Amino acid sequence: MEITFDTAKDTVNIAKHGVSLALAVDLEWDTLRGKPDNRCDYGEMRMIGYALIGSRLRGFHGSRRRAAPHHQPAQGER
Repeated sequence: MEITFDTAKDTVNIAKHGVSLALAVDLEWDTLRGKPDNRCDYGEMRMIGYALIGSRLRGFHGSRRRAAPHHQPAQGER
């Protein structure tokens, strides 16, 4: 599965939670327990839940897109 994310959001997530969004590639999808996130109108269907990454249970918040955009490097990133 292709995982894409905003590098600016990744930087914020690392600072706030100590976890990179890049870890999503290791998420064990068969362990995901989630539900639709209806807390606010995101303009798209979002899910919230928990799943294992290795032996750790991690929170998950995201969306599934038909055609994911390509990773856009931040300014100065290559």
